[in-house]
Amino acid sequence: MAYILLVEDNAMVARTTLRIFGKRPHRWAADDQAALAALEDDPNVAVLICDWSLDNSAMNADDLLPTIFDRWPHMAQRTVVMSGHASRVKDWAESRGLGFLRKPATMKVLRDLVDHHLDQFPDG
Repeated sequence: MAYILLVEDNAMVARTTLRIFGKRPHRWAADDQAALAALEDDPNVAVLICDWSLDNSAMNADDLLPTIFDRWPHMAQRTVVMSGHASRVKDWAESRGLGFLRKPATMKVLRDLVDHHLDQFPDG
């Protein structure tokens, strides 16, 4: 079953975001290693939503995402970078063909985003 992979080091932000996802299938990775482990365990990710600054990780998004794309190239079309630092991070993401979402995102924007990606997997 395709799922949402949220990579977010701030537990409060992650809990709030996961509540917004509701019953949609999802996993939370609190750091770079947990994100890689989740993909190793189940690479059937509909959308990867990754915070730009992963303060509790060895890698931030600009290091983690290329590592992920080297191993799972299909994930580049399914990745959205989230950040409150809009212009620099948005330019970085868009120059690589990635989605960008400015924090804080509204519930509707988040739900619409994940529903769009999950809809690409009709088997659920």
